[in-house]
Amino acid sequence: MPEKIPTVKTKSKEEAEIKHEEIAHVEEPMKRIFEQISANFEKGEYDLMIGIDASGRIPALILFKLASHIYKKSGYPAPMFRFIAGHAPKDGIKEVIGKWNPSKKF
Repeated sequence: MPEKIPTVKTKSKEEAEIKHEEIAHVEEPMKRIFEQISANFEKGEYDLMIGIDASGRIPALILFKLASHIYKKSGYPAPMFRFIAGHAPKDGIKEVIGKWNPSKKF
């Protein structure tokens, strides 16, 4: 069964106040993404996670934190985590990623 997202309930939804709007607007999309890939996290299937710097930084960091928690709980080493600039030229990205994780195909 896929891992549930850990939550702490301190206030009802009506009482809760949003402190970081930029995080609040990604909550539902992140839940859907997590539901789709949590089984892969439980099996330790990823050894490298790549986030897009700038607009993708917060969602990538959230997923990496969740993956690290599940990997540790399941007895797997946490995957490596790197960022790529969103405007990086596609020609050089494969070479850069290959240096981060040279033993795997991507």
